[in-house]
Amino acid sequence: MPVILTGDFNIPVAPTSATGNQGSVAFTTLEQVATWLRPSNPVKTQCSPSFNSMLDLFFLTTGPNISVNRVAVREVDPSYCDLDAEGYADHRPVVANFEILP
Repeated sequence: MPVILTGDFNIPVAPTSATGNQGSVAFTTLEQVATWLRPSNPVKTQCSPSFNSMLDLFFLTTGPNISVNRVAVREVDPSYCDLDAEGYADHRPVVANFEILP
């Protein structure tokens, strides 16, 4: 049975990285059991201007009958982060579409 892991891992991944954060023990440990799913539109997920990293990630373990159609960061417009000052989320949401195959 495949397992989907997602959330704010607090593992900084540069939006320009194709391999994730290979300098992070946490990231490389996760990769021993799951594959990092790079978003199709990599942009920073934390709104703070002090950071330029994706902290909100998807990982997928191997398993039969699952296909990843798309992983993306939502709300990429910079104005989305203006709402942080009003008490809204300080991270952009990430989404993934999976297909369960017969």
